[in-house]
Amino acid sequence: MKSNSILVCAALCNSLAIDLQFYVAPNSSDNNLGTSSSTAFQTLSRAHKAVRSQIATSMTETITVHTGSRMYTLSEPISFTVDDSGKGRRISGWTAGSNGVYSATVPVGIKSRNLYVNGQSSNYALRFINSFADRYAPVKSGGTRELFLKQHMWFNQLWGYDTADKPNADFSIWVQNLLALLTEGGQFYLDSGAGKVYYRLLAGENMNTIQAYLGVSETLVFGGSTKLRATNVSIKDEYFFQVIGNSITAGGFRADAHHYSDTRMLNSQLEISGNIFYNVSLLFRSIVSIVATYIENSAIALNDIYHTPYSAICISYS
Repeated sequence: MKSNSILVCAALCNSLAIDLQFYVAPNSSDNNLGTSSSTAFQTLSRAHKAVRSQIATSMTETITVHTGSRMYTLSEPISFTVDDSGKGRRISGWTAGSNGVYSATVPVGIKSRNLYVNGQSSNYALRFINSFADRYAPVKSGGTRELFLKQHMWFNQLWGYDTADKPNADFSIWVQNLLALLTEGGQFYLDSGAGKVYYRLLAGENMNTIQAYLGVSETLVFGGSTKLRATNVSIKDEYFFQVIGNSITAGGFRADAHHYSDTRMLNSQLEISGNIFYNVSLLFRSIVSIVATYIENSAIALNDIYHTPYSAICISYS
């Protein structure tokens, strides 16, 4: 069975082990093991039950459900709740350093953009650079491990603001995830190459009692693909908190989303309603709570969105 659509049901995994796979095909049986294309489940509901069972007992990797390119019917909606969520990679064995900074060992090569401490998202160690106060040198070209700056910019920086030709940019930037920038409580730095994560305590925190998790997966739930559209999908009455990236992306940005060769690729009949979005987009300031691109005959209504640093809803390209 060729898998054209993937539904990721559990995202925040606990290790870097090989993903656990389940398969679904309408011509199979729910009495099967579901762990290969030849022993696939028959229904999405049975796969959902298997995923939830793994999360509750022995989840140690990302769980992926592969569905074949067939029509699937449901007698009732499949609801995703807290029981369908992983818990991230638990971080323990912290060692005290200087200035309230602690470190712990993690697998070398692990990737993560968020550390949750006692249920709250920590910020990257970062610094805001305003070009009016921080001079910059324009980049001329770059290569493998090489960066060439326009000459003689370093010499110009010694002259002063009024003597150099346009020494400042008309924008500001954030520099982040550097150990030297770990200067405030509640910040963390992940050294993926060395297999170390660093965290600076907030006032009143005790490293002996905190619970810390690294999020290590990009997506919680994904439906459809560049081959088959998502249709008649509802996301209703959910609560999104500290998501870090886009909370909901409906449609797509790749070529097949807007120059599709088959009309069946166009997403339609989507409903996003009655959801609450609070304090999302903490890390990337230009992230949107709901992004809808290249969809038709869909509804976005009655969502409560607050405490967001950027656009609440972005509807474009459609």
